[in-house]
Amino acid sequence: MIFKNILITSVGAKRGLIESVLDAAKKFKNMKVFGVDASSTALGQYFVDQFWQIPKRDEIDLKFILNFCKQRDIAYIIPTSDGDVAFFGKLKDELAKEGIHTFCAPFESIKICNDKLAFSKKAVNAVFTSLNIDEVDATSYVVKERFGSGSKKVLLNASYNEAKEFAKELLEPVFQPFIKAKEYSVDTYMTQKQEVVDAIVRERSLVIDGESKITTYCADEKIEQMTKSLVKEFNLIGHSVVQVLKTKEKLYFLECNARFGGASTLSYKIGLESFYWFLCECEDRSFEYKKNLSFKKQVRVEKDFYFEN
Repeated sequence: MIFKNILITSVGAKRGLIESVLDAAKKFKNMKVFGVDASSTALGQYFVDQFWQIPKRDEIDLKFILNFCKQRDIAYIIPTSDGDVAFFGKLKDELAKEGIHTFCAPFESIKICNDKLAFSKKAVNAVFTSLNIDEVDATSYVVKERFGSGSKKVLLNASYNEAKEFAKELLEPVFQPFIKAKEYSVDTYMTQKQEVVDAIVRERSLVIDGESKITTYCADEKIEQMTKSLVKEFNLIGHSVVQVLKTKEKLYFLECNARFGGASTLSYKIGLESFYWFLCECEDRSFEYKKNLSFKKQVRVEKDFYFEN
């Protein structure tokens, strides 16, 4: 049996991501896009070809996944959250033995990116990060969770006492100096042969709860080259999103997500077709990169959809 279908995990309300995967799947014959989520009310279920509610990650294992995929002819898994990426990154080699390809970097790379302290120690020009606020040389601070994204649990530009108090609400807080700077997200795709196709720089023009609601393409060769070097050093095969701070004097790496981001769809529109390229690599097809700068700005707003009963 030849597996052909695609599975998107934790579909949530990730309509833009789902539509990008659907667009990639259309370029192949007889390929359907399925979605799963631990919640029965996940809004993404209305945009995939078929949806299933499945148990939470800590209730499933390799055997469950293999049975699930084989019953539905699933050949490709696209994890969409930090937790999913780490979970499937661990199983990537075992799944590959069964003919199931996973859209993520090697687990060791994912593990460093999901740990802000480890990332700051490894990445050149990273923002200094510590478990101890007294080690941070600053007049104002940033406090956040050490692991995962957790963008809503972040305190910016806090005083020493405010930072200490806020840290009590977190599981494992880390402290950073607050740097007044422009913030950029950089989408990259690195092939299985460790060739970085491109790095698309996006200015985070409006950020709400840690998510870019207005993001604008920005050509910046220095950020592009620095990010490409970082991605190669970290062996971030597939799609990744690097957060960069830029002051008049310096560039800083803030963190890295080893996955497709919420506003990465702008880069996809520009031509960084990560999902399509992933499928091409798995199918041993060649692909061509065509950069299209007709679209340079993305505004993310809610939209109503209507369905027949």
